[in-house]
Amino acid sequence: MGKLLKGCVFIIFTVFGILIIISLVENQQERMIHEGLAKTLQVKIENYPYPESFPIGYFETKLTAGMTIRDVHDVMKGYEKVYSCQRSEIYYFYSVDGDKATRMLVLYDLNGLFEKIQSEDRNSRYLNGYIKDCSEGQIEP
Repeated sequence: MGKLLKGCVFIIFTVFGILIIISLVENQQERMIHEGLAKTLQVKIENYPYPESFPIGYFETKLTAGMTIRDVHDVMKGYEKVYSCQRSEIYYFYSVDGDKATRMLVLYDLNGLFEKIQSEDRNSRYLNGYIKDCSEGQIEP
């Protein structure tokens, strides 16, 4: 019975070890992808809020209420895909797959001036409902 118990403990620790290694590798891969976007934007991730969710903090810092659509487009770089809706745009970063991408919703007022930017939580993909009424590409300034 002692050998069986030792064998089970060994298997449990081995499985935990493998899961930890997988998690570390995935985190490292995500960090490298974020660093690639930061390089494209010519910024350092640690200089902006929410470094673990980059580029959300970067765009929240760079975009200010009242900016024109053209000014917003000058800031919004490095995306994989964008949809234009009535008075908003949905930007996809890191993937064109809505389930894998970091997505941000840029909202404009009735005059076409920037109002705010929102991001979605990875556990709440609410932007899926917006896309059906949108077309691919940025809003024309």
